[in-house]
Amino acid sequence: MPRKSAAQRKTECENLIVQFRENNLSDSWEFGFLESILLRLNRGKHLSKKQRDKFDLIIENGIPSPKGDLSILEKIDNALSHWSNNQDRSWEHGVVSSMRRYVFNGWDLSEKQKNLLDNMIQKYEDDLS
Repeated sequence: MPRKSAAQRKTECENLIVQFRENNLSDSWEFGFLESILLRLNRGKHLSKKQRDKFDLIIENGIPSPKGDLSILEKIDNALSHWSNNQDRSWEHGVVSSMRRYVFNGWDLSEKQKNLLDNMIQKYEDDLS
């Protein structure tokens, strides 16, 4: 496979970062890696072989698909978008945002986490009514 130019990598990276943000995946490891690569490219630095390989793999795979419960993810995304500019719900936004990663990856939540998430979703539904 021919080597990509820095400009091409930068464009691919910027596009994928936008897609990660649109899909509420800005707290994933891949997003952080892409941001660090973009900063490096913007400074004119070269990528190591391992960085290039990992970057190309992330670009090839694209946005990861959710492994968790899609109905809960939809409720979480709705709550996050509703609370995004609400200062009174900043704590709730932060809690739900951090739990989204666990649900997205299909990881098990403890009973306390499940109860807290249920309470947050109920708060969101109460806010709507």
